Amino acid sequence: MEKREYNGWKNRATWNVMLWLQNDEGLYRTYRTYCKMVQDGKGSIVEAREEMLLLCFPSGKTPDGDSVHSASRTEINAAMKEEVS
Repeated sequence: MEKREYNGWKNRATWNVMLWLQNDEGLYRTYRTYCKMVQDGKGSIVEAREEMLLLCFPSGKTPDGDSVHSASRTEINAAMKEEVS
């Protein structure tokens, strides 16, 4: 099991990515769309996650400057699965 070190997430980047995805209305709608696609079997979670992150954070950084590439893919996958369960 991964150690959770930042507000219940693996690291600050993961926390910040999820903070934006779950608290900005436009990003949340995009996040939900991709979560639902995975639930409906319209692509793998890896493809959906990467496409969603690129669409939501085209610069590779959150508006707070955290690198999307430093975020835990495992934790984002789990959050996406949980979102639609």
